Amino acid sequence: SADRIVLGGSVSLRRPFLLPMLSEEAVRSLGGYLPHVDAAKIGNIVVLAALGDHAGPMGAIELARMARAQTRN
Repeated sequence: SADRIVLGGSVSLRRPFLLPMLSEEAVRSLGGYLPHVDAAKIGNIVVLAALGDHAGPMGAIELARMARAQTRN
């Protein structure tokens, strides 16, 4: 099973009320299948992307870096 569920993009960043709703639904949907995942622990599993609004630009920079590295080989 996944260690983390990472939510990103403008919808999740601009609507912070979605995170608790999704976390609640995740626990409900599991229905006890993973007994170690409960309402208290789900906050460490369902998280917002750490880069926030910078994810797009940082991704573009990383792709450019990788492309440049390939052309040097």
